Amino acid sequence: MDTSKLKKPFGEWAKSAQSRLTYEYQASRSVLTQGTLLGIIREAVVKDILRKFLPNSIEIGSGQIFDSQGVSSKQIDIVLAENSAPVFRYEGGVSAYLLETVAATIEVKSMMHRDKLHESLDNCNSVKDLAYGLHIKGKGKKIFEEAVRWVEGKGALQTIDEAILNPRDDRNLDCPENIWEIIRFVQFWLHWATGDLGTPEFYDKFKPIIETGDFDFFVNLLQHVLNQTDQVKAVTVDTARASDIQHEFFQQLHNSLMYECLPPTTFILAYGGYKKLDIMVLEVKRWYEKNMSKISWAHMPRVIMNDRMLMYRHFNTYHCNVFDYPIIFLMVGLCNTFSKLLSLDRPLGSRSQITPYFDLSRILGDLHPKNVQPYLTWSIPLDNNSSGEIETVK
Repeated sequence: MDTSKLKKPFGEWAKSAQSRLTYEYQASRSVLTQGTLLGIIREAVVKDILRKFLPNSIEIGSGQIFDSQGVSSKQIDIVLAENSAPVFRYEGGVSAYLLETVAATIEVKSMMHRDKLHESLDNCNSVKDLAYGLHIKGKGKKIFEEAVRWVEGKGALQTIDEAILNPRDDRNLDCPENIWEIIRFVQFWLHWATGDLGTPEFYDKFKPIIETGDFDFFVNLLQHVLNQTDQVKAVTVDTARASDIQHEFFQQLHNSLMYECLPPTTFILAYGGYKKLDIMVLEVKRWYEKNMSKISWAHMPRVIMNDRMLMYRHFNTYHCNVFDYPIIFLMVGLCNTFSKLLSLDRPLGSRSQITPYFDLSRILGDLHPKNVQPYLTWSIPLDNNSSGEIETVK
């Protein structure tokens, strides 16, 4: 699906939403001075924007989340949950939500500074600390073995490549949904094992796919399993070790995918705050260093943003930059979350593929922060032995 023409309408919509946030922030503080009232108004504005964008199958509220052990989260500003599930609703718009029904949470702050940022991170962590009553990924790493056999059963990896690069409604590969969710990683693995990742032709052909966070994480995990610091060597020289590391690689990939996809996904949105990106990123890193003995990258919010700066996490790496309308990253993060939970993403060949509409790389193109140099990245080591380093990409 070619989504390049969506760049203008989606971008204009996001700019309008960002402008509304700015206007409502300034208008509310022109008369009101009481912090609690201002907070209520600003949360209401965000809820209204979400209601006009998200499907009607999502309930938007506030309150606490509790798990099967009776443990509750801290007070959460905005909770996004399935509206077909039980909710304990109380007066004043406050509710208590079952963990298994919650898709995402958003912390809303008027101004993001050290104390408010840490408070928001604590609240997000209180959600991620809750325990599911059932294991939601029952097949474990066996799903990757099934996926490899499915690809081989289709005759050739090239058939899958063409179908992913050029999806058409009339080319239905009958791909099971659970395999379709991981097919890109299996595709990367098989190309690496055959040595294709060492050829310029591969990168020319698959540019739309490899310029994604999924490919970045694949290489990151490959380096980790191979204990290889040189990225080029990891994707070329060590391909002969494919059979030796296959079990460990897919086990760690499964664990990472489970944590990455395990709801609720958390977000932090502020109307204003930090004026220097590196200071905001460093403050988040400091909070992580303080808590890393009991949490991992999977506990961290998907998006942390104020009116001009953002930190967008994909697996264990934050991509950070200054951006005119960062709310687009919040919306895309929400869409990616709901695509997994509400079956918005259909198997290959279906007539209803939703997620390509919200592919940031395609929508933003040259305007994407990763293409506006320099920007910052913060990669949290997969073994959690340190908080990692913040790097400037030039």
